[in-house]
Amino acid sequence: MSYFIDTSDIERKEAAPGLVIRTFYGDKLMISLVESPAHASPPPHSHPDHEQAGMVLSGQYEMTIGDERKLLKPGDAYVIPPGVEHCLHGLDGPAVAIDVFSPPREEYKIENM
Repeated sequence: MSYFIDTSDIERKEAAPGLVIRTFYGDKLMISLVESPAHASPPPHSHPDHEQAGMVLSGQYEMTIGDERKLLKPGDAYVIPPGVEHCLHGLDGPAVAIDVFSPPREEYKIENM
């Protein structure tokens, strides 16, 4: 087992319409690199058993968590408690974010990890 990961070797998976992720994980956390085209807008959802945190790396999103909405730009971060509904809407250009889940989401695990 190697402790280092080349993210360019990770298989891309469609997480929601318009969102492509690459994940890597340990026993208690999962990191997802999230790539979205302009105007991507997955439906509102929640994760009853998973805490989520993330940061925008490039581009911009309008994100709603619970009843709070904010424009996020590179360097902006967020924390979403389990069970809280959230959604995002991509703006005029592509965007990339990093999401962290605890515990790891089984449906996002990939075979080549």
